[in-house]
Amino acid sequence: TDVAKPKFLELARDRFGVEVKADTVEFVHLRKRWWVEASTWRRFTLLGQSFGSVILGWEALCSFRPDVFIDSMGYAFTFPLFALVGSCRIGC
Repeated sequence: TDVAKPKFLELARDRFGVEVKADTVEFVHLRKRWWVEASTWRRFTLLGQSFGSVILGWEALCSFRPDVFIDSMGYAFTFPLFALVGSCRIGC
């Protein structure tokens, strides 16, 4: 779903207790989200979603290279992609 930046930052503050300045954050709309949806993978769902997370991560990395990559969705297979290919710091 599309959420406006102020609302998203408010949700992040409420959920994670992190206050972030809106002008320091960039949002990129990802079109290949279906790669990580369970309905895409009728068999081997976790394996498929892990593979899909790398494809989704690649789309994100090609759209915008962040200084720090923070995964809030549990897509651990994207860490090497962002660290090695994107030269990003990983925030855990």
